[in-house]
Amino acid sequence: MSPNTLIRALFIYPLVYLLTLNPIRFRWGFRKSLTPMPPEVQEHAEAADRLALLTARLILVVTVVLLMRGSRISSYDLSLLKIGNSRLRWESYLA
Repeated sequence: MSPNTLIRALFIYPLVYLLTLNPIRFRWGFRKSLTPMPPEVQEHAEAADRLALLTARLILVVTVVLLMRGSRISSYDLSLLKIGNSRLRWESYLA
C-alpha cells in the first residue's frame, strides 16, 4: 500500500463526517442559537441526522472500495469476504 493511499484514507474519514452535516440543526443553531427546538422540528432534525449518517457511511464504503481497487491488498486479506457461521470472523485477528 502506498503512503498516498494511506494518507487519503486517513484524511477522508473525518472529512466525510464533517461535511455531511444536518442542515436543519445548522440553520436552527445559526438563527436561534441555544434555544430548544420544538418537537416537530426535532423530529425532522432526527430524520435528517439518520440520512446524514447513512450518506456518510455510504460514501465511506465507496471510498474503501475505490481505494482497494488501486491497492494490492485483496478483500480476502481485509477480511471482507471471510464469512463463517453467518458473521464476519474478526476474532482471529484480535487474538
